[in-house]
Amino acid sequence: DGSLIVADWYDPGVGGHGMGDTTRGRLFRVTRPGQGGTYKIPKFDFATASGAVLALQNPNYAARYLAWQALHKMGVQAEAALAELSHSERPEFRARALWLLGKIPGRGLHYCEIAANDADPRIRGLAIRLARQLSDVNTLSLVEKLVQDESPAVRRECAIALRDQSSDQRSDQANAQVAALWADLATQYDGQDRWYLEALGIGAHGRWDECLAAYTTKLSSNSTGRAASGSSAFPWSNPGARDLAWRSRGSVTAQLLQQALESPELPANDVLRFVRAIDFLDSNQRDQISEALAFSTKLGDDERSQRIRAEAVSRLNPAAMKNDPARRTQIESILDLARGTRRFVELVRQFNLTERYPEIVSLAREHSADSLGIDATRLLLDANQWDLIQAELSHDDEARQQQMIAALGNSGHNRAVPSLERVTSGSGSSEIKRLAVKNMAKIRAGAELLLKQAEAQTLSPELVAAAASELHQAPWRDIKSKSLEILPLAASKDNRPVPAVRDLVRARGNAERGHRVFLNQGTCHKCHIVRGEGKQVGPELSEIGSKLSRDAMFESILYPSAGIAHSYETYTAELADGNVVTGLLVSETAEEVELKNNEGVVRNIARADIDSITKQPISIMPADLHQSLTEQELVDLVEFLTTLKAAK
Repeated sequence: DGSLIVADWYDPGVGGHGMGDTTRGRLFRVTRPGQGGTYKIPKFDFATASGAVLALQNPNYAARYLAWQALHKMGVQAEAALAELSHSERPEFRARALWLLGKIPGRGLHYCEIAANDADPRIRGLAIRLARQLSDVNTLSLVEKLVQDESPAVRRECAIALRDQSSDQRSDQANAQVAALWADLATQYDGQDRWYLEALGIGAHGRWDECLAAYTTKLSSNSTGRAASGSSAFPWSNPGARDLAWRSRGSVTAQLLQQALESPELPANDVLRFVRAIDFLDSNQRDQISEALAFSTKLGDDERSQRIRAEAVSRLNPAAMKNDPARRTQIESILDLARGTRRFVELVRQFNLTERYPEIVSLAREHSADSLGIDATRLLLDANQWDLIQAELSHDDEARQQQMIAALGNSGHNRAVPSLERVTSGSGSSEIKRLAVKNMAKIRAGAELLLKQAEAQTLSPELVAAAASELHQAPWRDIKSKSLEILPLAASKDNRPVPAVRDLVRARGNAERGHRVFLNQGTCHKCHIVRGEGKQVGPELSEIGSKLSRDAMFESILYPSAGIAHSYETYTAELADGNVVTGLLVSETAEEVELKNNEGVVRNIARADIDSITKQPISIMPADLHQSLTEQELVDLVEFLTTLKAAK
């Protein structure tokens, strides 16, 4: 009958991911005014034009579909009834009627013109879409009529319609008309409507050069001669013109992009998107413009120019630069300006600049817990820089040893395991050896080796407890399960079984003590932020007391995988080298995936290195936190969390 039915259920936590009651809920029925409270299924008459037109007005999609099919089949016999509906005060009814009326053989042009004159811009836009489906209607004539329409939505439809006008099958005069219409539409682009820009891009497909030439000519005729035809004097101070050059895909696009990036009129916040536009060019154009910009004499020595050069260099073909000493020297100078950045690491890898590896070691060590250090460490491992790595692991300064060990563990690279394993059996301090064990356990191959050593009892006794602690928290089910068999731990801190949630809810704790548990024994601050304290791995808990009931808090701590908050699902990436990386999905593009592990370390993984990536049903939050807490500490922790509420 056209009603909207909305189902609601009871959820102890706000967010919709932890439905707590499957037997109770509510149904809301939203109806049209005057329809009444009783649900009645109407009887439809699809056999007559009047009955089908009535059904066409129903909000129910199935009823409308059947009505549309019946009226379309009736053709001219339904014209009178549909024509009456086309004068309705409600624009959606007019649209439905006009769409059908336009499909009646021989009547398309008449109803396209009626739609094009409608007061509602949505109906005028419909006129263009309808004309594109009718072979007996000249779409270009309709576009010409609406090209100056006050509504951007109508003009967007006009632009999209130009794509249908194939340049190969039309005369030069007709192609010139299409380009001129596109230019009319383009000069009305305000530099802000992203949908309008994309519509222009769709319309210019296959004829970008002609469209841009017509556009610059029109700009020239509308101004005092600031712009001339072609690309030699493009109006870079015009936001709309900049967007069109950025969106273009013509043979002149490479020249336009180079001019833009070399022009001081290009705003700083446009630089990176213009650089990225280079990636949409064909390979020959991309290589030519990258080399031209990398070694351009028109770019200065300011930060902006150096950024453009660095981006351009990253797109160069290393093989082409290998035997060109002059170019290589220029690349070295650009590299100096990128020190301390991921771009520096990428360029050293790209051009195999072995003399820069000592700097890469420093980056790996000094940034062991972030993506820059991870990239640097993986480069060293991929490049077999064992001597440099070993020099850090055996350095007299124990702090440097610790940094390098952490860098190897956070790299997630299988090739790091042998170096870490040598540390565990070396002459270093017990603290260094335990740190090596901890970081071995972060890599699947390392965790497997530790399990094997523990089972064979070849693991040093001083390292067994450290190995057990890490392996019990491993993100891989099989390893975690096996470690509990080989290296069992007590079920809870005070060797008492955890009471049922219903009993815990009745207990009362001390919020002040709970705050200390949050920051210490519970290790909650390592993954959650509360009022500025902690790390951003899991959801922020500053207002958790307003969102979760007391029982839901206990359940979330004891059974974290029972209801995982949206956007905090765990993903597992299986890599081509056999390693497995687990964490929260930070971002995902066609080129790389970013995963954040339970320590807050973000790992950037190239798509080419990933065999598969899967969302896991298990939370990244450990399910055994109660093992590090007494029953009273657990109750105190929840007491503290209940006090965290939104300020009124």
